[in-house]
Amino acid sequence: MRRSGEDRMPDYLRLRLRCAADAYSLEAVDDALPAEYYRREPLPWAASFLASQAFIADRRRSGVKRSPLPDFYIGAHAAVAGHTLLTRDPKRYRSYFPKLRIVAP
Repeated sequence: MRRSGEDRMPDYLRLRLRCAADAYSLEAVDDALPAEYYRREPLPWAASFLASQAFIADRRRSGVKRSPLPDFYIGAHAAVAGHTLLTRDPKRYRSYFPKLRIVAP
């Protein structure tokens, strides 16, 4: 079953890039990540705006593109939806999403 682009989370792209070289289809990626391991949610409109604001602030702060826009979508989606974010880079997420609950191993 194909899913619309709207309901795919940005980390899905990361998984796709890390899959075996022969995983050239959405179905192959779906097979690599069974549905019981995650919950897909549409990206809230408010998260899009928040992600763009964080991305612009990051560019102004550093002058260069340190983080790709999908990273900001991940943080913004978690912040707007009230989720907890698991990350190895808590400092950056806390600086742009101060109310976000973070777990950092």
